[in-house]
Amino acid sequence: MAHHKSNIFIDISGWAPRHIPVEVVRELSGRLQDRFLFGSDSPFLPPERCLQEIDALGLQADVREKLLRKNARRLLGL
Repeated sequence: MAHHKSNIFIDISGWAPRHIPVEVVRELSGRLQDRFLFGSDSPFLPPERCLQEIDALGLQADVREKLLRKNARRLLGL
């Protein structure tokens, strides 16, 4: 759906980053990298833990920035 519709985004909060399926990480790193958002699950998952686990996914620096900042800024018009 997100691939075909420009107003659809994929929020991956709710998953501990280490439990994100390989197929989702592949799309996050590939053609849908402009469609993913990550929100905090604090206090259930501490932000420090989430950031460490996101780093362990091995994302390229630009993809990591999109996931954590750029996509949300663009979506919210900030």
